[in-house]
Amino acid sequence: MAIEVRAQPTEGDHLDALRVVQRRLGGGWLAPALLLGGPALIVGMTMLGGRSLEQALTANVFWIVLGPLLLFVGLPRITRQTVRATIKGNPATTAPTLYRFTETGFEERECPVEVSVGWPAIADAVETETVLLLFIGRTTAYIVPRPALVAGGQLEAVRALLRERLGARARLLPSEPTRQATSPA
Repeated sequence: MAIEVRAQPTEGDHLDALRVVQRRLGGGWLAPALLLGGPALIVGMTMLGGRSLEQALTANVFWIVLGPLLLFVGLPRITRQTVRATIKGNPATTAPTLYRFTETGFEERECPVEVSVGWPAIADAVETETVLLLFIGRTTAYIVPRPALVAGGQLEAVRALLRERLGARARLLPSEPTRQATSPA
């Protein structure tokens, strides 16, 4: 029995996948430490030079504003531009695709590059609110748009298959409880 879903990955799906890969690589503390801690260190060093806190803050307002601005605006923008450039360079990454989950593995069909991957080759599966990622390495994954699984009514069937085939390597979101109709009292 094969579970089939047609979908077209979006820029947002690729962006979410990139964030998952970044978390897997670790080092998420480095940018905040540099861009928030750096200005704090500069202010501290200025105060050690004999200035008051008010003088140190005034003298270093450029760094105090620039650090958080880069962290909260600059880095997310650069990440989005990187994803856009990748998609522009390889339009096949957003081509319509038929995703098949079978007893033997995962397949992508009806797209520019068709693939078949056996379950033993899948290192782990990670589900987010927008994508299901099937990793074949530490940073390489097949992206399956989660909304397509939900719209096709196949999400729970795919989750069950992944749990069966991957066991603890299937890091999936908790299933939503079945909503039962309540009658007004």
